[in-house]
Amino acid sequence: MNEYLLSVIGTVLFSAILLAILPEGKTTELIKGMARLTCLIAILTPVAQFFVEGGDFNAIFQEKSIETQASFIEYCSDKHIKEAENLLEIELKNRYSSIESVALQCVQESHNIRVEYVKIFVVDAISFEQEGAIKECLEKEFGCKGVICRIV
Repeated sequence: MNEYLLSVIGTVLFSAILLAILPEGKTTELIKGMARLTCLIAILTPVAQFFVEGGDFNAIFQEKSIETQASFIEYCSDKHIKEAENLLEIELKNRYSSIESVALQCVQESHNIRVEYVKIFVVDAISFEQEGAIKECLEKEFGCKGVICRIV
């Protein structure tokens, strides 16, 4: 309802100011007619919407809002997780040649997604010192715990 009132008031004020500053001339009558038509359209818009909405006056003045879709938010979150996995995998593969792949294990907390730990798949020939170095690197530089999974 507020939007409707503001649009009508704005149109009427704009038309009044326009008509007040127009000089007298041949085109003044045409501009006055267009201003009156604009005001009439702004005022009668709800009547047209009444027929479009199926005769429901409540639907005409109902506030419109944007609804979020949980499926779209979940899709975007999954894309961000996959992108983070790829970037982390590239970074760790550059440092440690024994890493095969990386998988993030995430937990959803209310409206946030938190990385619980990182699964790192390595070849079986990795030493325990290198395994410790990978875990330490994850905790220091990326702030998450790592779980080493050996591929046989």
